[in-house]
Amino acid sequence: IGKAALIAEAHQTGRIPSPAEEAAIRSAPFGVSIDEAEWGALCLLVERARRYQAERQLDDEASQQIDDGLRMLDYGADRYLHWPWAALDGLVGGMAPGTLHYVVCPSKGGKTTLCRSAASHWVHQGKKVYYAGLEMTAKMLRMMYAADEVGIDPGDVVTGAWLQRPDVDVWRERLRAAWLAQDEPESPYRNLKFAPFETVNRKVAEQMMATASDWGADVVVVDHVDMVSTSSGGGNEHTATRETQQLFLAMAQRYDMKVILTSQLNTVGKAHDIW
Repeated sequence: IGKAALIAEAHQTGRIPSPAEEAAIRSAPFGVSIDEAEWGALCLLVERARRYQAERQLDDEASQQIDDGLRMLDYGADRYLHWPWAALDGLVGGMAPGTLHYVVCPSKGGKTTLCRSAASHWVHQGKKVYYAGLEMTAKMLRMMYAADEVGIDPGDVVTGAWLQRPDVDVWRERLRAAWLAQDEPESPYRNLKFAPFETVNRKVAEQMMATASDWGADVVVVDHVDMVSTSSGGGNEHTATRETQQLFLAMAQRYDMKVILTSQLNTVGKAHDIW
């Protein structure tokens, strides 16, 4: 388009530089050589260039979004993770790759029991589970699974109540065998890995998710997410929780994984528990 046509269109549309545009034009090295009548035409040209660039950018983003969305149509049933109980699965449905899910209830409400039990079902189904039990050590969680396998209440092992059994030596050997069996090549518990961390910051969380992705985890369980510290300091409670949630959501999407976070919900939450 010619300069004369641009000037004519600028006059016709009443396009004149805004104060900010005029300041920018005057400060440019060539600004003093621009004729007064050409200012509107110059702004119109810049405006068109910006619109063109914006349209190109949005078109590219739209194409990427469509391509990403189409990939979901190719997902097989094996790409979705289902809760092992029909009633719960019927209520919430499958968990798709790249999604974040919360298990929230009051303290002692069964969050860990639910996730620990689900993980056991999943690994017996051949799924890979990366479990970050931030309230318990990895060895404690492994002990609880060993107790499950031999039919002893894990709580009795934790409290030592099982030692009161008259045949305690027999049960000790059963527990020992079940514990060691977790490392055998054919054991389903080879599909269950525990994060070796008891405290987690942003860097550790990113490392943890990268490791789970490299291993090929079907799901990552973080129990409890309220023990993760991602705030850089100086933020308020809302900022801290939001940063943590955004971190795990971004990593779930980056690695195309399912992530389950547990969090405590207290009636006194506003006073004591930011989560």
